[in-house]
Parts: sequence; C-alpha cells; structure tokens
Amino acid sequence: ATVECRTTCNQSLAAIEPSHRVFNHDFLAYYLESRYLNIRGLVGDGLRDGLNLEHVRAIPTPLPTRSEQTAIAGFLDQQTAKIQATIDRTRRQIELLREYRTRLVADVVTGKLDVREAAANLPEAAAPVDSGDLDAVFSDFEVRDVGLRRDDNLTRDELYDEAINGDPNALR
Repeated sequence: ATVECRTTCNQSLAAIEPSHRVFNHDFLAYYLESRYLNIRGLVGDGLRDGLNLEHVRAIPTPLPTRSEQTAIAGFLDQQTAKIQATIDRTRRQIELLREYRTRLVADVVTGKLDVREAAANLPEAAAPVDSGDLDAVFSDFEVRDVGLRRDDNLTRDELYDEAINGDPNALR
C-alpha cells in the first residue's frame, strides 16, 4: 500500500481498496480529503478513537464515470501544482528577503553602507491606495476574524515566521 498524505495509525486499521475499473484512486483520494472534517465527525466528538468499518462503509461517495474522475483528478493535480509552485516561490522570496535584510544590517553596522547616502537615493513613497479599489477587488470574499494570536513576547516578524512556517499555534 502507498500512502501519500499525513496519516496516523493504531492497532485498528480500515483500508479502502477501490476497484481500479470503477474508481480513479486520485479522484477518490481528493474526494475523501475534501470530506475530511465530515468524516472525522463520524467518530462521535472524541468519544471514540477512530472510524470503524461500519462508518467507513457509510461514507457517501459520488461515482462519475471513470473518464470524468480522471479529468477531475487531472484538473486538481494541475491546480494544486500551481498553488504549490506559488507557495514554494513565495517561501523562496521570503528567504531571500531575510538574507537581504541580514546583509543590509551587517553592511550598515560595519560601515560598508552609508545610511545617509542610501536614504537620499530612496524612491518616492507610493501614493496611497484608494480603499474603494480594494472594496471592488475583495467584494466576493467572505470576511471573518481569524483570531490572530497576540503574544507580547514575540515581534511581528517572529509571529509572521510562525504563521508562514506552519506553527499551529500562530493563528488561533
């Protein structure tokens, strides 16, 4: 068996073995992953440690044609690859900006960069963005409070680093 996602296992394990003639395994994996919270809800709010076979058998699963499943899975593969590439590129840019910041501070501290000269060569500040423009851009988005953690012991950069690097406690 091949597992291509984060999993946990204990002494009780139920496997889903779809017929390759009926299911595209990538389609089924995407579908089950999209239903993760609903499926976890079947276990009874922490009263039970996991799903039993009866629960697994009761999971409703759509059954488009095999060719439709393949097309859907292919589309999702392409879109998730684009998203992952953007995430990777953004992480690399953040890494480069941190390196630049470190180097800039070192150059200023050691006197390799004259701050007065650098400040004189800075471009003019950009004009403020009209909030009406932003309202139009974000009009289709749901706005909700994500409950950013406030920890006075962390700088804004440290809090941002935790959020970017996946610290589950950074946002709550």
